[in-house]
Amino acid sequence: MNETLRDELLEMARLDRTVRAELAASGELFDAGYEPRMARVHERNARRLHRIIESVGWPGTDLVGPDGAEAAWMILQHAIAEPGLLRRVLPKGVSRSSSARCDTTSASTSATTCATTCPWRSLSVSRLPRPGRRG
Repeated sequence: MNETLRDELLEMARLDRTVRAELAASGELFDAGYEPRMARVHERNARRLHRIIESVGWPGTDLVGPDGAEAAWMILQHAIAEPGLLRRVLPKGVSRSSSARCDTTSASTSATTCATTCPWRSLSVSRLPRPGRRG
């Protein structure tokens, strides 16, 4: 197992949850539009996850353990500003079952958060906008 990569993924997910909680507590998360601070975290995490995937492949449980794989799955779900990453990874068969569960049956806080705050999580990758095209 790659402990360094696992720790990095866990830290990325922790930052996402921390910023989300701060913005939710202040009411800013639910203001109109994609809150810029949350967008920056998601964009930075997505870029790093993309580099990880290019370097070592999908960070599944064998590579980063169950919690690291769950963190990677959450980061991927929150990569809504990077549809190319979603298109690249999801058709290759990465799913909740190959990394970690992210649904309402999971005992994990981040999984429950994803299931309740990421309504696009079940969006078909074929419906994502192509680069250079709107909607």
